[in-house]
Amino acid sequence: MVHQSEKAGKVLADVLLKGLQGNRPVTLVGFSLGARVIFKCLEFLAESKGDNAGLVERVVLLGAPISIGDENWEVARKMVAGRFINAYSTNDWTLGITFRASLLSQGLSGIQPVDLPGIENVDVTHLIEGHSSYLWMAPKILEQLELDNYFAVYRGEHEKPQEEKSTVN
Repeated sequence: MVHQSEKAGKVLADVLLKGLQGNRPVTLVGFSLGARVIFKCLEFLAESKGDNAGLVERVVLLGAPISIGDENWEVARKMVAGRFINAYSTNDWTLGITFRASLLSQGLSGIQPVDLPGIENVDVTHLIEGHSSYLWMAPKILEQLELDNYFAVYRGEHEKPQEEKSTVN
């Protein structure tokens, strides 16, 4: 499965490079191996010729089985023009057990933060009971991320949105 996600990441990168999404940047959201596909796509975009940094506007990785120490997060981050979000849960035992032998030795982004400037780590442990919880909690997580904003925001369910200041000219 891990090797197939690498192949799928290359296919996604090819689609983006050909402009099949139209002449606009995209937001990529992926859960589990889908998140790994996105990460591999970003690596392939970085390796390809040309300036591809503007193709991807935002990225949200949910419960991602991506090694923190063995993968090139800096390269992937450079391919995202805006927010790069790693949503993780310390309750995700399935992810921890499944990938412990191959990826967990260097840390795993789906169960802990990635310590790199430009990566926005969001702890969703209070929402996630297990790996499959992301499937029904994804809409709530995405809503709280307020992806339409151009600044880093994550509102927990107990936090109210800040009042916007208006100015009159």
